[in-house]
Amino acid sequence: MSRKKTRRSAHKMSALRLTQSRQKRAYTELSIIAHQDGSRSISAYSNSPEGMLINPKALYLAKTLDKEWFSLNPHRSHRLRRAIVGEMPGVTPETYVVIRQLEPGFRHYVPFKALVPLPEVEAPEPVAHAFFDVLQKSPAGVINHRELGELMRAYAVGGEADNPGKPRTVH
Repeated sequence: MSRKKTRRSAHKMSALRLTQSRQKRAYTELSIIAHQDGSRSISAYSNSPEGMLINPKALYLAKTLDKEWFSLNPHRSHRLRRAIVGEMPGVTPETYVVIRQLEPGFRHYVPFKALVPLPEVEAPEPVAHAFFDVLQKSPAGVINHRELGELMRAYAVGGEADNPGKPRTVH
């Protein structure tokens, strides 16, 4: 075989191997998860369907719905909703998620299980904000109802009592 043909066949072979290795290569996705005991962890998930602990379609749906919701509600920084099964490890139909949007595109998710179902209507900002803060302070994901009520009332008043014309400050 001539040198040209040898070089071409070697090039074709290496390109084929490269394509096959790219198909076999597994990528990972990182998620920061706030656990009910107050700790946080960074988890890596395989993007291959057989290696995932989460459902990629459910995760994509949840992120898309949250992105759209926050773009339609730009004055809000917190949201309380029922979790989509498969968006995080350990999520069941009784799980809820409180979301704090740190800035557009960056959101912090805190899952929790409610003993009784929460109302299906959209929670107002003070309620979602209070849930998020209480769950962040809670050592085992247990909510102190008195503290939650006090925070809801405080967040509902916010800075509006001093200056009713000024829009509410959110974080």
